[in-house]
Amino acid sequence: MNFCEHLLIDGYNLIHAWPELFQTMEAAGAEAAVQRLIETVRVLHDTDELRTSVVLDGQGSAVTIEHPGRQDSFSVVYTPTGMTADAFIEQMANRAADPENVIVATRDQALALTVFSYGGRHWEPDKLAERVEAARKRQTMRLRKHRQRSQEQWKRGLFDDFR
Repeated sequence: MNFCEHLLIDGYNLIHAWPELFQTMEAAGAEAAVQRLIETVRVLHDTDELRTSVVLDGQGSAVTIEHPGRQDSFSVVYTPTGMTADAFIEQMANRAADPENVIVATRDQALALTVFSYGGRHWEPDKLAERVEAARKRQTMRLRKHRQRSQEQWKRGLFDDFR
């Protein structure tokens, strides 16, 4: 896969912006909402080949990076105590070799403007939701086509021995 663009998601900001995630947080806690966010945006990584990092305010003395699915191109980043997710995202955008390939998903306009000033792009929560939905549709179509091809190949192969 060719991951040119890097999508940085302001995790808790998105959780508060998307009503279904906010409701999950209220009912089941922050960790449940984080997991649901991760599951929701994973399709952008898998279908659109976007390097994706969900960035969250964390605790501890160092940045913690997890790779659900064991792919380096999909990560969950917890900042250390004293560093906000916004500050981490700003640093990532500032240090990017190709800032035009950095996209930040947030409703925080100050963060969006900072990333834009470095050459990056910004997606509002609604645009991220639209991109997720479009990626889901493409993924579903690809799976249908794959199943159809597999079924056709299986049928041809099964009866070829009897001819």
